[in-house]
Amino acid sequence: MLSDITLQVSQMRVIWPSIVNGIAISFIFVPLTTTTMSQLHQQQIGNATGLFNLVRNLGGSIGIAFVTTMLARGAQAHQALMVGHLTPTDPVFAQRLAAAQHALAGTPTW
Repeated sequence: MLSDITLQVSQMRVIWPSIVNGIAISFIFVPLTTTTMSQLHQQQIGNATGLFNLVRNLGGSIGIAFVTTMLARGAQAHQALMVGHLTPTDPVFAQRLAAAQHALAGTPTW
């Protein structure tokens, strides 16, 4: 649902996927927590809940760190690839660079 958003995205295009995500996560974590805690004695519930939340938060943090690292590495790889092919001696690159400079400067390109 969020795969085709652009910089001009409306609020509703972000709100509805967030609502669906919140509902879906509740359908995952409530049964998971119930299943995890159902076999424990009353005296073990407090410690088990703390340990369960610790592991869940650590897993989320490690997952976010992994995805962020892979995203940054991909961006670096693509930047290195672009730099290797975009040289000032390339006539197509020089032409498009001049057109972009004129467009950003507000001067006509004709």
